Amino acid sequence: MKKEPVEKITSQKKQEESIKRVKSGENYQEKYIKTNLESIIAAIKKHKNYPYLAKKRGFEGKVVVQCTIMANGKIKDIKIIDECKYDILNKNSIKILKLASKEFEAPKKDVQLTIPFNYYLN
Repeated sequence: MKKEPVEKITSQKKQEESIKRVKSGENYQEKYIKTNLESIIAAIKKHKNYPYLAKKRGFEGKVVVQCTIMANGKIKDIKIIDECKYDILNKNSIKILKLASKEFEAPKKDVQLTIPFNYYLN
């Protein structure tokens, strides 16, 4: 009779520990972004440019790129999650991210970023 409650408690504890691990990962990601957001934005602004041809043709739009920054500081899984109808702006956003990411601080564990790139002419 005593084994059932012990098993239930053990199972419940495992589930709670699992939830804590997941939450700590989410909290670490949020903490990393909050701590490094200014430097990430600064690095992107430093490398951001408006492609000459896109500017000349009046192309405007927004591109949203997602990537993972690994613990070694490199980025992986770069993908466009919201593309612009102009491929030149999509490709430019990835190029900027690759250049800027070299200046991102390496996290302790993998962190996923979602970054919008806005292209608007005055």
